[in-house]
Amino acid sequence: MGRRHLGLQICSLVIEGATISYNKAPEGFGGIGISTDCSLHMTGCDITHNKFESGKQYYRGCGACVDVRSSAVFIKCNIDDNGDVNYGGADRGGGLAMSKGSKVILQGCSISRNIANRGGKGKGGAIYCIDDGSNLLVEDCVIDNNEAARGGGFELRSGTTGAIKWSEITRNIATNGGGMFIHGGIGPEDLQIEHCIIAKNEASDPGHHGGAGIR
Repeated sequence: MGRRHLGLQICSLVIEGATISYNKAPEGFGGIGISTDCSLHMTGCDITHNKFESGKQYYRGCGACVDVRSSAVFIKCNIDDNGDVNYGGADRGGGLAMSKGSKVILQGCSISRNIANRGGKGKGGAIYCIDDGSNLLVEDCVIDNNEAARGGGFELRSGTTGAIKWSEITRNIATNGGGMFIHGGIGPEDLQIEHCIIAKNEASDPGHHGGAGIR
């Protein structure tokens, strides 16, 4: 286990009914992280109350991080309450961060009350996906009451593909894009949002977008 990561850092694993909670690290990944062509399948798990310490520079995925062409499936999991209001949580992905061609499926999950607002610049309170061909599928999930400077629920950068279906995106807070922040390079052929409730999200800055911001 590297010094930069808390909880577990793995290559290929199936986990059922586990709790990954109250871990703390100076920097790096969150409660669980996979990287470089690895895979993870989690069912009925809780990833909660993980956080980073203050004073470092690299904080990605306070709850979970899927990186470098890896794949992860989360079924009926709770990714909740990650980050610390005193430290500001992650800088990217309070609940989950994914990048560099990774693939993530979330089905029937709660991703709630996570924080990505370190230094007032955090992105993706619940989920952050960077612009490099990553693929995200969210089905029948609740994305509620997360916080970030940009993209309280989601920040999805250009190059992201996938779909968000039959999900509730509610009560998330950000300076811009309370519910989600989508970069302009993402078109309808790249990302489908279907049968979702996007409600009661808030953007704190005047002139910015409460439900969804697109740039």
